Amino acid sequence: MASYYASVDQVRWDAKPNDDSDVTDAQVLQQIRWASARIDAWLKRKRDYLPEPYLETRYFDVPEFWQQGSDEYLYSTLQFDNFLLETPTSVTLPDVTTLSSQNYNLLRESSAEPYTALTLKEDATSWYETLGGDDARPEKSIAVTGLWGYRHRYSSAWSTATTLSSGVNASTTTLPITSDHVFEVGNLIKVNSEFMRVSTVHGNNSLTVIRGENGTSSDAHLSGASVSIYQIDDTINRACVRASGFMLARRSAFNIATFDGVTTESMPRDLPDEVLNILDEMPRFIWAVR
Repeated sequence: MASYYASVDQVRWDAKPNDDSDVTDAQVLQQIRWASARIDAWLKRKRDYLPEPYLETRYFDVPEFWQQGSDEYLYSTLQFDNFLLETPTSVTLPDVTTLSSQNYNLLRESSAEPYTALTLKEDATSWYETLGGDDARPEKSIAVTGLWGYRHRYSSAWSTATTLSSGVNASTTTLPITSDHVFEVGNLIKVNSEFMRVSTVHGNNSLTVIRGENGTSSDAHLSGASVSIYQIDDTINRACVRASGFMLARRSAFNIATFDGVTTESMPRDLPDEVLNILDEMPRFIWAVR
């Protein structure tokens, strides 16, 4: 299901399109979906990441190393190619052994930003120990599984909204909850480690959801489990609100030009300069420096 980076109330309050009395919430929601999709496309093209967390395994070459001191200890840094939002689920070495989190440090620009690299500790097993020599550096042989994407202060990105009022199995798409007044269609929600997407808010303390979103697995969950809503990054939210309002305001609008008696019509571009300037504030991925 598509992502929604703004709410209907936000767009109606902020954009205030001319005479929107005939615009339904469903139509506003459609504009939000289109705007969110355009933002995703811009981010993938200009930044190569998305603003929601995605669970996936990314593969990397064995990094170069530095020899230091008489003990010839090997020190190397694995540069990521995308932002890692939290400690990885697993790091698998070329010999299919798992690198313990006790044997590496994660690097990032600040405590508010995602991770950009992983470096071995001084007393850790070398990348090369079981590879048959220092020259054995197979490509794409280190697997890092975790949540990838971008969110400033990801540690505070999830807001607990309610709890399950009864348990659910791994396949049901109706989620019984103790309160549904804070949910909207398109919300990315989390129960334990499973992500779900809200497709319908019924108003009777239940949601219809799409299970196992963004690379996560559908699991059974017990009654009382917390249900959290993902809070999109403020910059992305602002861009989506403005883009959605722009699309509403330009309904049925075309650019009209006449040249040598010939009139042509074209649609104006769907992301105005204001929105592009907001999106340009999103950080570029920069490799960590050892």
